[in-house]
Amino acid sequence: MLSFLTGPALARDRWDDARDPAGEKRAADLATARRMLDQIEGFDGRTPTQRRLRRDLLQSLRQTLTTMGAESSPEPALTFLLGRVLHELDDDGATIRVLAPAVARHPDHPQATGAYLDLAFAFARTRKPEREIEMYDLYLERQLHPRARQIALSNRAETNMKLGKLALAIDDYREAILVVDEPLARWGLALTLDRTGDLSAALAEAGRALAIDDPVLSAFDGPNVFFVPDYERSWYHALRAAAQARASELPEHRRERWETAAAMWAEFEARATSDDPWLELARQRRAYAEAQSKTQKARRPARPRRR
Repeated sequence: MLSFLTGPALARDRWDDARDPAGEKRAADLATARRMLDQIEGFDGRTPTQRRLRRDLLQSLRQTLTTMGAESSPEPALTFLLGRVLHELDDDGATIRVLAPAVARHPDHPQATGAYLDLAFAFARTRKPEREIEMYDLYLERQLHPRARQIALSNRAETNMKLGKLALAIDDYREAILVVDEPLARWGLALTLDRTGDLSAALAEAGRALAIDDPVLSAFDGPNVFFVPDYERSWYHALRAAAQARASELPEHRRERWETAAAMWAEFEARATSDDPWLELARQRRAYAEAQSKTQKARRPARPRRR
């Protein structure tokens, strides 16, 4: 659901109008935009029809705010509102164009906190990891809500991991788990531990993630979860299958799960760019999973022959 926190509106008097004649129009514009936002918040996007309607309303609000001159308005609430709408429309370039100068001009505005998070997502999707981490740092300085902090810490951890800063990533994941223990952070910690070369610790952590995750739709396959690059998801599926193999008591099931793990690491290999820093480790992990699968196949008891 689109959420935009605003401070209490202060009533204008005739002295305000005298000092700033255009202020009355800006106040009316902001009230109009907020009413449109209230309408949008009634559509949570659970059905295709609601998603289409919600997007149409967002586009309409975007156009309205553009007509109002929200991007360069002296009223920062209008600018931040436009940036939020652009974020909800997944227009990362426009989100950065509008919100980056807005937070620079108004770093401690009440609506800047959410803007830092929107910018972090936009920088993530446009592959600017250093700027993404900068935005998470600024967001975490201001955000006190435990669940919101947990998400930001997990996301910052993932970005540090991609930059090869594995110790920082592990620290962030562990802090996130202390704030709110949920499976996605544990999966991220498992993957990061794996990339330090400690597969045993990675699978132990993956086992803990598996124990609290949904047995059908894993947390990393949720509708609001994205990966940059998107093929990174294959590694998570590989660790999940390997953890399931470790947890199973049936040789046949263990073999199937190791085969799945091998296939997921092979998929990572096939889709990764040639300069991906984890490509060689993916090859090693795929070979390990294939060997484990063969071991389980050899242990499978032979079926009795018919006479």
